[in-house]
Amino acid sequence: MSAVGVAGATLDAQQNGKVFLGALLGVAQKACEIARCLRSNAAFGSNLVNQKADREKGETVEQDFVSIADIFIQCVVKHDLEMLFPDLRGRVLGEETEDFQSSSSSTTLTICIQPTEEETVDQLRSLLGDHMDASVKEIAAVAHRKPDIVPVSCIPADTKALNINLSQTALWIDPIDGTSSYIKGNSTPRTEGIAEENGTLSTVTFLLGAFDTCTGTPFCGVVAQPFAPSVEQESPHCARYFWGISAVGDLPSDHDVSSHKYWGELSNTDAIGADASFRDSTLTVVHSKSEKREVVQAMQSLGGTMSVGGAGYKLLVVARKLAESFVLTLPTTYPWDTCGPHAIIRAMGGSVVDTTGNHIVYSVQNSEAHEKGIVASLSVELSKSILSLL
Repeated sequence: MSAVGVAGATLDAQQNGKVFLGALLGVAQKACEIARCLRSNAAFGSNLVNQKADREKGETVEQDFVSIADIFIQCVVKHDLEMLFPDLRGRVLGEETEDFQSSSSSTTLTICIQPTEEETVDQLRSLLGDHMDASVKEIAAVAHRKPDIVPVSCIPADTKALNINLSQTALWIDPIDGTSSYIKGNSTPRTEGIAEENGTLSTVTFLLGAFDTCTGTPFCGVVAQPFAPSVEQESPHCARYFWGISAVGDLPSDHDVSSHKYWGELSNTDAIGADASFRDSTLTVVHSKSEKREVVQAMQSLGGTMSVGGAGYKLLVVARKLAESFVLTLPTTYPWDTCGPHAIIRAMGGSVVDTTGNHIVYSVQNSEAHEKGIVASLSVELSKSILSLL
């Protein structure tokens, strides 16, 4: 995948949004490489997974896990973005802590990117053991590779409305959304589509979203599928990257920021715009398996419904137009789950609100669950219809 290297250079506080988006796509590529590398190792198993404590996973979740991939990918993304954009230091926020305990050795390490590739290899080897040596060397090489800025040719170079003030920008990362599916390793389908992808590795996503710290508005997001269906016979899956960016505006509800909003998917050579692989939906509402029965029944009055795994994936299928909306009335999603896909949906003219109709906003200080749930849709009218039934 072609990209423009930055050779370790840092970028200014007043940054062109096109370059900023390219950097987010670049770190997403590295994240997907690491996720696939670790998952492909035959030794990947229980010693690479920790179960979260109740206070970390939330009261309504029965089981939640963190893998070595979650923590290492988050460390790589934070390292790269803070290197490229020093003004972001302290405001690249993630779901995971940096501590990981190997069940095979009872060793606990605080994982971070070391000064040299060799030191990173040594750190990971001490945690994972020699049987993971090939994967350790490969992911350390990816981690220490200079970050790229992916070209986004569909956005005009002089779009000043997309300029970003990095001093009032922060990001939320979910390095592996759908860790349970990532661990189980259900096969990837050969054809794309919500029915085919549901319950497989295709629902695993990498989520990255930038928001304005003054207004709480998400304005730039990337959602990647490391294990998307592949049409190539020699490979069971490929990576796909969906993105969206829009002018910050004055309020979270300010979607109509003139024509300064762009979205699309990353192809093999470029970040292409508009509806390259987005399609019309025949499904009205996606929801979680744990959603209240009465809510699902109410949504069925609007059209077809389906239970789908992964918060990030459910939001992505709305952006991909595989479903018209995502409805959740339970407090089981967090800022890292929603910020990236929210930014894409906003760029497409849609909205993400809570079940009272208030727009979801983001803060550096608040990492709590969205207590009043979420309603996401590209259609303002459909959102109103859904809210009237809740």
